[in-house]
Amino acid sequence: MAGPVPATAAARPGEGMTATGHEHRELEFERIVFFSDAVFAIAITLLALEIRVPDLEAPAAALPQALLALAPATAAYVLSFLVIGLFWVGHHRMFSYVVDYNYRLAWQNLFFLLGVAFVPVPTQVISKYGDLPLATMFYAGSVALVALLELFVWRAAAARPAQLLRPGTTPRLVSYFGLRILAIAVVFVLSMPLALLSPLAAQLSWGLVFFVQAGLRWRYPEEHRLRG
Repeated sequence: MAGPVPATAAARPGEGMTATGHEHRELEFERIVFFSDAVFAIAITLLALEIRVPDLEAPAAALPQALLALAPATAAYVLSFLVIGLFWVGHHRMFSYVVDYNYRLAWQNLFFLLGVAFVPVPTQVISKYGDLPLATMFYAGSVALVALLELFVWRAAAARPAQLLRPGTTPRLVSYFGLRILAIAVVFVLSMPLALLSPLAAQLSWGLVFFVQAGLRWRYPEEHRLRG
């Protein structure tokens, strides 16, 4: 007569499941990914909706000046589109290595999406008051917070590599993903005191993210190739 099933038999998600149970878990995991993509799409759409063309009584004469007045809002839109796009690409690559979920991961991902959905708010602030230090600091702090929330998602997955990550995911690859996300937070946080001296200089410093990540590609060439 067979003995009782050991407690460790249920330690890994998906083990011991029926085909129907496994399909249900895959569906639940896909819902997390699809919901994430939907939030990204909505956040980017809201950015564009904030660019509002004014009604003009004499369009022929006033339109050039009106279009020029849209420049700050358009610049803020492009900036935030790239920022959200950067987070989306990172999230997409991250979940190419995440193969299962637990509720800690699901909640961390939800908090990250909360941050992504909030990005249109600091975008409005910087589009209207981008020459003020506080507006620049508010935007930088918001983006840094979103980056940290994304890092927490990755750390939640990396905390259970045998259960949640693709087999063969090395510790160096885990570190590479984490450092790329952390680079965003560090650059934006360091720009905040700079904004007290020059908001424009602080905003230009955000481009350092790409140089820092290029340095990480040089430091982790194999991991960069494997990240997809």
